[in-house]
Amino acid sequence: MACASQRRNFANFDLQNSLRVPQADNPNLTITQMIYRPECTPDYFNERSKNYFPEAMGISITDASQSYMMGEMMIIKGLFAPNQYLHAGSIVSLADTVAGYACIAHLPQGGKTFTTIELKTNFIARPKKARFVVRLDLLTWEKPRMCGM
Repeated sequence: MACASQRRNFANFDLQNSLRVPQADNPNLTITQMIYRPECTPDYFNERSKNYFPEAMGISITDASQSYMMGEMMIIKGLFAPNQYLHAGSIVSLADTVAGYACIAHLPQGGKTFTTIELKTNFIARPKKARFVVRLDLLTWEKPRMCGM
């Protein structure tokens, strides 16, 4: 299933620790890019996932940077619903995990955690390969303050 997801993770963040970038096509909109924590590598997140839900789902982070994060999940029979379609919850879990880890990688100095307030997913088609990959491009708007998809 290909999906388009929207995720809002609200956190109190310090705008002093972010880059403010005015948008040429809309001067009233300023996008705030959060500063990436360099210790937040794919290995860091994959180690953090051990013995927790992301590992149980077969989710792994494959790339992380200031501007995007990528993760993947192997599609196995245990992720399918009895109707022979990939269970939507498994795709949402992959999207939520990648977006959550992207938020962790961009928490401000002193920031410890966040929580998902809203997650909306639209499914367009079903997957045709044995691996499902998510790429999350990061933008954070000042109002409303959000991080992720």
